[in-house]
Amino acid sequence: MLDSGVIWNVVDQWPVLSILALTAVLAWPLGRRLGRGAPGVAFVAVLGAVLAATTTTRQPEFSLGGLHPYLREFLDPVYLLDGFGSTAEKLANIGLFLPLAALATLLWRRPVGVVAASAGLSFLIEAWQAYIGRAGDAVDVVHNTFGAILGTIVALAVVSSRRTGPAH
Repeated sequence: MLDSGVIWNVVDQWPVLSILALTAVLAWPLGRRLGRGAPGVAFVAVLGAVLAATTTTRQPEFSLGGLHPYLREFLDPVYLLDGFGSTAEKLANIGLFLPLAALATLLWRRPVGVVAASAGLSFLIEAWQAYIGRAGDAVDVVHNTFGAILGTIVALAVVSSRRTGPAH
C-alpha cells in the first residue's frame, strides 16, 4: 500500500512529474508505433516510469567526480554480489527491470538483446545518478540486470505457453 509520504515525494518533484506527464502523453502514440498494441503502450509507460524514478533528484549537483567511484565498484565482485537481494532496495531494483524486460521480450523476441540493452540502460542510469549527485551504485546495475533476466524468462515462458496451447 502506498503511503502519503511516497505519493507526496512524487507530486513534490517537478522533474519526476514532468517525465511522468511526458510519458502519459507519448505512451499511446509511441507504443502503437512499436506495434502489437497494448504491450507496446505498456512498454513505453513502464520505461517512462523507470526513467522518472531513476534519473531525477530534488536538487542535482552536477559533477564528474561521482563517476570514478561508481566505475571502480565494478572491479570488486565481492561488493557487487555480497548480500544479493537482501534488502528492500535490492529487491526493488530487481522488480524495476523485470516488467520492462518482459514487455521488451514480448515486443522484440530477442532475449539476449533485451538483457544486454537492459544492462546497458541500467549502467547509464547509474552513471547519470553519479553525475547528478545521487550516488550511482554498481550493485543496482547487477540487481537491475538480474530483474531483466527474470523478466525475459517470464516473457519466454508466456510465449512458449501460447505456442503449445492448453494441455489436454
